[in-house]
Amino acid sequence: MENQSRCAPGHNAEVEAAVDYEVVIAGGGVAGMQAALMLGRASRRVLVVDAGQPRNSGAEAVHGFITRDGAPPEEMYRIARTELEAYPTVEALSGQVTEANRVANGFAVNLSNGTRAQAQRLVLATGRREERPDVEGFDELLGHSIGSCPYCHGYESRNQPLAVLGGSLMSVRLALHLKLRFTDDVVMCSNGSPPELDDETAAWVDRYNLDIRQDTVARLESKDGTLTGIVFDSGETLARTGLFVKLPLLQTSDLAEQLGCELLDDGSILVDDEYMTTAPGVYAAGDAAAQRIPGLYQVIFAAADGAAVGFRVDQDLLLTQIAVDASNNG
Repeated sequence: MENQSRCAPGHNAEVEAAVDYEVVIAGGGVAGMQAALMLGRASRRVLVVDAGQPRNSGAEAVHGFITRDGAPPEEMYRIARTELEAYPTVEALSGQVTEANRVANGFAVNLSNGTRAQAQRLVLATGRREERPDVEGFDELLGHSIGSCPYCHGYESRNQPLAVLGGSLMSVRLALHLKLRFTDDVVMCSNGSPPELDDETAAWVDRYNLDIRQDTVARLESKDGTLTGIVFDSGETLARTGLFVKLPLLQTSDLAEQLGCELLDDGSILVDDEYMTTAPGVYAAGDAAAQRIPGLYQVIFAAADGAAVGFRVDQDLLLTQIAVDASNNG
């Protein structure tokens, strides 16, 4: 490791073919970098490969993270990368892990820069991306006037006219949450079809008089980057200053499938209590993995996942070393 160059994601670095590491981490978001930090502090030889496209890039701020509440995501990533540079056994490269195969002593991985690396353990922290609705103006407002988590964005939206876009059961419950905690003025826009309702949620809708609009949404209007209204196919405009959504999430990488990891119905990677996938030696953390609290995707939870994975991987390698030493000593 002493002769290998290190750099933060987003810069170029040379890696010789089949360089050996103890751990390769695919993904350098909060979960991946937190895992690298823990492993670096354990003096493990670690390679972090990061595409530099976190799901919250473009968001105005991170919330609910003590000491970082209100910080821009880009600032958090900059600080994290700088902190990793203090650990000589941690190397970070810009790019992607495009292929991973099991070999006799662990795994061989191909990187998007055409080089190869080997590792005893893999950590999948590649994240997921939203399956966005086909609504004009949506992409430009996501992360600004459009949020998904009431714990991340609800406080800043209190006492404002809000809407929830989507007809899933989770969307209905999100609308009720907003109405009960942050503002009386919430409209549920199920976008062309009746919302999904179980008996319990239907009773809540009636009890709290939740306004539900089934009209198809044509576009979102905004001014200076802030939502001003929701325009329906009929041409009617509903004045709103904030919109919340619960969007389906898709894996950004097929590495889990390549390695034979089991996926859950929502597309997340199944992990056990030690964050190991169903493929031995492969761990998963952050948005890519099954969530400990379903449906709650917060930066602080991704960091907690990363810390736990770093600890688990180090312990796994330590116990493996002890077993090998015992075998060699008869």
